[in-house]
Amino acid sequence: MASGPGSASPDSVLKQNLATDFRARFGDKRRFMIQKVLFGLYVLYCFEVGIFLLLFPWWDQWSQNSLLDIYPWLRLIMLNHFVRGAVSGLGLANLILGTWEIVHFQRYFPKT
Repeated sequence: MASGPGSASPDSVLKQNLATDFRARFGDKRRFMIQKVLFGLYVLYCFEVGIFLLLFPWWDQWSQNSLLDIYPWLRLIMLNHFVRGAVSGLGLANLILGTWEIVHFQRYFPKT
């Protein structure tokens, strides 16, 4: 394996191409900062919705809903443990998504 100026690893070439592409799209520093803030808000939203969906189906407020009193057939569905588990699973998926985004933060905002 040659180590000269023309031989770069595919990973470093990919990172360089991503950084070049990012600079071409978001050349302005202000726009770059706005992108970082929006990214942070998105991750915060993922965690907030994830925690809510993970825990809320198991609280008393889930079953004490006036909509469930009006529609008894909806009560049978919403109080089913499988439905509660499915909603909690969506919350877990949001938490995993937020964690994945944080771990891969450098891919979206490479150091220049």
